[in-house]
Amino acid sequence: QQTATVQGNFDYESEEDARRKLRVSLALSPVLVAISANSPVLDGKETGFKSFRAHVWTDTDPRRCGLLPFAFETRGLFRAYAEYALDVPMYFVAREGQLLSPEGMTFRDYLAKGLANHRATLADWATHLTTLFPESRLKTYVEVRSADGQPQDRVIAIPALLKGILYENDCLDAVWDLLGRWTLSERIETAAAAAKDGLAARVGRHSLQSYARDVVAIAAEGLRRQHRLDGQGQDETRYLSRLEADVTGGICPADQALQVWRNSPKSLVSFASYR
Repeated sequence: QQTATVQGNFDYESEEDARRKLRVSLALSPVLVAISANSPVLDGKETGFKSFRAHVWTDTDPRRCGLLPFAFETRGLFRAYAEYALDVPMYFVAREGQLLSPEGMTFRDYLAKGLANHRATLADWATHLTTLFPESRLKTYVEVRSADGQPQDRVIAIPALLKGILYENDCLDAVWDLLGRWTLSERIETAAAAAKDGLAARVGRHSLQSYARDVVAIAAEGLRRQHRLDGQGQDETRYLSRLEADVTGGICPADQALQVWRNSPKSLVSFASYR
């Protein structure tokens, strides 16, 4: 339904580890949008956005989508995330094959009052959590959701980038040092700009391309330290080579897709196909 992404799920070992990983992955979201932007055409027309998918999410139920301001401030993440989820209106309650409409009821109200003689269960809570769509989502792992669907030769690049950052403490801190000083309004504005302009979007005097170069370099260092080798003795930095070249050149997949589209619209299908 025109919302394809490449997502990565990352384990955490404690509440503090989850807090750091969620905070950094949310801070990274505009950069991830910029480097992965790959939805510039919709229904046979150019949209004017490098990532129309990301643009759509900026105008979708702000109570359950976007950034999570508390994640940049709180020390007690698990309680803060639960309090946030309790106050998001529910989509439905599933009972005996039927979907009951809660008509705007929050999960907090459902806990207190029930719905049509039904009481809240842990299964209801688990279902409700899957109807929250922030840029990064907390489950028994951190789910990073900001990247567009990618060309076949770049599918693994986004998870590899995040692995290099999130599983190496120094790299996690380095990215926070790079992006942690942005205000919430700067994060929101930059995410919107990234959807429209990709790597050319700016934060103050700096382009997202300059931030992306630093992020890719930090991720590559993390993957080198992790030293996971394939049968040919290559580490996982090999998954970043195409991404690194594109970021250096200021190119995202949308730029390539638009070039193909403008040359021959029909050829975009074969260009985007997985084989």
